[in-house]
Amino acid sequence: MNAGRTKAALLDAALTEFAERGLAGARVADIASRAGVNKQLISYHFGGKQGLYDAIFQLWEHREQGFREEAESLEDLAVRYLREALADPRWAKLAARTMLDGGTTKAEDDEERPGQDPEDLKTTQQAGELAEDLDPQAVMLAITGMVTAPLLYSGGTPPANYEEQLRLIVRKLRQ
Repeated sequence: MNAGRTKAALLDAALTEFAERGLAGARVADIASRAGVNKQLISYHFGGKQGLYDAIFQLWEHREQGFREEAESLEDLAVRYLREALADPRWAKLAARTMLDGGTTKAEDDEERPGQDPEDLKTTQQAGELAEDLDPQAVMLAITGMVTAPLLYSGGTPPANYEEQLRLIVRKLRQ
């Protein structure tokens, strides 16, 4: 396996392990076994388990930046998060596990992330896309809950009309 495929296999295996067990519970040997490589390659490519964990979040941040730039409205953004979560539920599970464990990533410690700051929603609010009497922090938490709840509580299968309902709910936040 070449270096690129090895790194990709490790990232994929680590995403699964971290989503299931969190940073503290994931074992380097299990990640390497799932990836089909020697565990020493984790240190070689990522500097260790923490470096691999940070690389997972950097990968997500890159994906997230792309679809955040494409979204034309808060409604579009919420639906895109939902679609991303449904396409690969490991991301939502990892985010939920990280929040529950009270952890952050090096990237979060080093810099602000777009979309994670209620100030982003204040800008949306000033643009008239969010009612003035709503607290941006509460809205951010509510949208996060609406996106992740179907994956965490219903086995990953939201009702057939869930995307339509999500759009409707977010649209009503303008009023």
